[in-house]
Formats: sequence, structure tokens, C-alpha cells
Amino acid sequence: MSKRRAVMLEESEFESTNMGSKAGENQEKSCSNKEKSVNSAFETRFHRLLKSNMLCDCEFVVGEQKTVIKGHKLLFSLASEVFQAMFCGDLKETASVQVIDLEPEGFNGMKTYIYTGEIKFTSVFHALHTHTAARKYIIPNLPQKCVDFIEKTLKPCDVLELQDTCRINCISDFDNLCSRIINQNTGEVFSSAYFPSASIDAVESILKSSSLNVKSEVEIFINFERWASAEIERRKAPTEDVAMCFNNLKKHIRFLTMSGEEFVERVEPSPLLTREEKYAIAINKMKLNPRVTAESISMIQEPRAMDFNIHYYKHKIICEVVNNKFETKYLSIVPRRNINHYEIEIRVECINSARSIELGVSLNGEIYDMYDDQYMHPGSGEKKVMIIESKFSVLSVRNCNDLSLRNQNERVEQVLHFQYIEEDDYYHINSKFPLLTIQKDSLNANHYFRDAHGRNVIKIEALFSFTFDGIEIEA
Repeated sequence: MSKRRAVMLEESEFESTNMGSKAGENQEKSCSNKEKSVNSAFETRFHRLLKSNMLCDCEFVVGEQKTVIKGHKLLFSLASEVFQAMFCGDLKETASVQVIDLEPEGFNGMKTYIYTGEIKFTSVFHALHTHTAARKYIIPNLPQKCVDFIEKTLKPCDVLELQDTCRINCISDFDNLCSRIINQNTGEVFSSAYFPSASIDAVESILKSSSLNVKSEVEIFINFERWASAEIERRKAPTEDVAMCFNNLKKHIRFLTMSGEEFVERVEPSPLLTREEKYAIAINKMKLNPRVTAESISMIQEPRAMDFNIHYYKHKIICEVVNNKFETKYLSIVPRRNINHYEIEIRVECINSARSIELGVSLNGEIYDMYDDQYMHPGSGEKKVMIIESKFSVLSVRNCNDLSLRNQNERVEQVLHFQYIEEDDYYHINSKFPLLTIQKDSLNANHYFRDAHGRNVIKIEALFSFTFDGIEIEA
């Protein structure tokens, strides 16, 4: 056989093999596409059932608006033992089911999850109403999805309305979250559009707080006066009764912590206090006769604990630790970015053991010239400094106070060292900063949450401020 013919045969065999390989790949892709198509078609069936009233065999009349929501007994029964008993038990429902204690938005949210296994919340109130429905009908996993969304999304401007809605529906799951947001963002809460119409209970919870983020107690009084004016209009209270309307609220305002100038300019002219109350405040501020008091006026002279630095921390993360799951977790808090030719990434390191939880920060990066698209060498004698400031607290359930932790290293300032990677010819930064150790015997039952799997979970709120090479890293 000639050499040319042999080469032609080899090329022919190669092309045949290559074609066979491509045919196999195409067949695999075709099978994969068919499988995806089948799955998509299967999911589409339930979306169609959700959006249409096709073959519905039950209906719910929901809320004060008496909104009619139709459904399928089989799907509802498979999702919940409550619905199973409702439609298949000895006392099964045959007529429309009256649901007067839920909002249609929440019931529809629950129905969406039952039919599709997924849900996209439009607001924290949508999530809250869905949470209420899911708890009533014991829908697995859905309440936790609602909680997760609210914890991540709730803003100061919405916190009082959510708090009032929870109070009406006897929901206490978000009390601690609301209190924390109010304490840390008091000014934004006061300036929210909802504040003038907030309930008395909501306003009282603010006034009773031992920690609010305001510069002076007079700010609290000014906003209380603004709310009270709106409340007086709602009540249509006579002018002569105004000073007596809010005795149960005024007693929580710490008038004695105000300056003399603030008292004269803002409190003395106010119609919300009687002449006797103003006299008692003035006498006690001048310390002429401390026995002169008024039942509706607080004699507390200690200012509220006000954390002016709460907004100084640019980065916030919640570290969730399963109590009996001993592991090391890494949570990204600053995704990889370029700062002064340095590609860096910052992660929170959380080490859980039987007796303690250790928290720290790790920094990784390279010297990189983003304009020339190449790695660089550090200059001779060049030093880069990393500054980390942090604040930690263990969150607690219900109305119990969070556990603020005294950080062993509230401010860490460290010179970074570069490691030369010879095979790749570049310099690498890999530094760790241990910050805090939490002894588990310092926690109590109020510091353990229950997750969707029934496990005890510790939630640690971590606040950080990072400065690298003299540049503050923004969130």
C-alpha cells in the first residue's frame, strides 16, 4: 500500500471516529434537552392549574373582603394534614371554606407554594401574611422562607407597620428583629410616613427602649409630640384634655437628661404637659427639691444607651451556627475586588466546637495591575496595613435582649506579609485575624433558634469596618 493511501485511510478513520463522537455528544445533548423539556412540561402543568380555575373542586372565602380563592382538594391535602382532615376527615367540608382571619395576599402566597414549591415575595407584608397562613395550616418549610425574607428585607421605614400587623395577629416571631431595627435606625423610623399613624403600643415600645440611636432625648420628645398631634386629631380630643391624654406614654420620656436650653425651647411651650409636670421637671433639673415629682413624669437622670457608631460599620453579616454541627464555615463579606492594584477578598471564618464558637476574618489576594492585565511585584520595603474594626452580638428570640459581646479585638491593625509563589511568579496575601471566642456556657435558652429541621441554631450578628492600604472598603 502506498504511503499516500495509508495517510488517506488514517484520515478517513479519524473523521469517522470524530463523527461518531460528535454523534454521541449530540445524542446525549438531545436526551438531556428532552429530559429538561419533560421536566419543564411537568412543572408547567401545576403552574397552569395555579393560574386557572380548571377542574377546581373547592373554594375558600378569605378575609374581610370575602375574596374567593379556588383550588384542588388533592393538592391542598397532600401539602398539609390540616387540609387533609378538612377535606377527607369525618367532618369534611362540603361547602365553601370561610377563612376570616387571613389576608387574601397571604393565602394566595401559600397556595402558590403548595402548587409550585416556590414563591417570590413582593414585599415584607406579602411574606408576613404568607407566614401567618403557612403557620395556621402547618405547611412545612414555608414559614422559615417567610422569616428569612423578612429578616433580609425589612427596612426601618416599614418596621412599625410590620410590628403593628404582627401585634394584631398575635405574632411574636419578629419582636426582636423590629426592636433591633428601631434601636439602630431610630431617626429613619421617626421620619417614616407610617410613624404618625402608628399604634399607641408601637410608640410606647419605642419610648420604653433603653437604647435608641438619637443625639438627644429632645429628639424623642419632638417626634412623640408630632405623633400625639396626629392622635389627638384622630380622637377629636378637646383642647383642655390634651395634657392628660398621654400620661401612660409621657412617663417613659427622660426629661431630666435634656439640657436646660432644650427644655425651655421645646418642652416648656408644649401643650402635652401640665403646669405641674413642667414645674416638677424644672425643680428637679435645678436640683432645688428632688422630692417634687409627678406620677406621669420620669425621674430617670441617666441618658439612654445610644450607639453613635452603629452606622460606622459598613459591613454586616449574620452567622448561623447549628449548635451540634462542629465545623468551620467561611462566609464572604467582601467579594473579590481591586483596591490600589490589589485583588482582595475578605471572608468571615466561623469555627464551631462543643464548648465555643470562634470568629475571625481571613483576607486573600494578589498584587494585580488591572490596567495592564498582569500581576505585579511589591515595591522594595513596601508595607500594606489592614485595619479591622468589629462589633458582635448573639441574637435572641422573642423579647429577650440580645447578648452584646465584648470583642477581644475590637480594633486590629496589622502589617500584611506577601508570599512569593515561584511557579506562577506572583505575590500572594493570605492573612487571618482571630477576633472573638464565644463560650457556649454564657448563652441561655433564649439564644437558640429552631430551624426548619428542628435543630438549635445560634445567630451571631457581626458588624465590620475594613480599611486596606488607607482606603475604607465600602459595602
